[in-house]
Amino acid sequence: MELFPVTDSIFLVPADNQGGFPFSHAVYVKGKRCLLLDCGCGPQVMQAFFKQYKVDVIIASHSHPGHCSSLWMMNGKDVPIFVPRESGDDFGDPNALATRFVREPAARALWIGLATTAGGFRPCPPTHFYDGKSSFDIGSHKLLAIHTPGHTRDHYCFFEELSGVMLGFDLDLSALGPSYYSPESDIASYQASLELVKSYAPSVYVSAHRGVLRKNIPQALDRFGAVIARRDQAILDLLAAPVPTSELLEKRLFFPSFPDNLRPLYNEWESTMLDKHLTLLMERGLVGKMLRGWQRI
Repeated sequence: MELFPVTDSIFLVPADNQGGFPFSHAVYVKGKRCLLLDCGCGPQVMQAFFKQYKVDVIIASHSHPGHCSSLWMMNGKDVPIFVPRESGDDFGDPNALATRFVREPAARALWIGLATTAGGFRPCPPTHFYDGKSSFDIGSHKLLAIHTPGHTRDHYCFFEELSGVMLGFDLDLSALGPSYYSPESDIASYQASLELVKSYAPSVYVSAHRGVLRKNIPQALDRFGAVIARRDQAILDLLAAPVPTSELLEKRLFFPSFPDNLRPLYNEWESTMLDKHLTLLMERGLVGKMLRGWQRI
């Protein structure tokens, strides 16, 4: 299989479905030690990759199955697996992660099925942890771990100083905008993480779902973050008169389309993201919860 060159020693591992959900692109770094960052490209892609390329260390950017679904292929092999310290004891455990990421039982069952069937996710325990003080030095390259919570509590980006390459993973700069649909997601933390990434002034940006960006990266980060404010405004525009939460959910402001068989899961994601916006708007004194529903103040 062919990898996509980012630099002469950093490569994108292209995922199934062009990196779309439930898969994601991975990153391979060649040096004295060869690193693989994430391995959620799809089972067949990862099997072909492991047959062809040497891997000395695997690093997971965060605990979403779409980024670590094929870690189990390293079970029984002497390959260190580094995961975020914030992941705790639930990393690599589908049932524990489902409890962490999904509230409703019906949605949780769908989540487990999607991760294990479509994504090929199987249990795989980590061997090592890293945090925001960690770096990975492989001789010719040094990757700095940057804690960027908001999407999840354990999301990390990585910066390679010599080349200016930022591995952004699920700060993916997609046109859809930031995703914060888990109970632990946090909008304010997400916005702070985007500013932190921008402060490194990356010359190349690698997105887990969009691929490689080489131009106008600060503007791309700003456009991506600005989606949050547009969502706020879209909600405010609907609240000239009181609107029940159920009617706001019917507007599908966050997930306008989705597979019908996954409706309970997308319903929960829609509800979680709406609740996070309404909570912040209420804290800012812009909306209030009335007897007949939410209303702009």
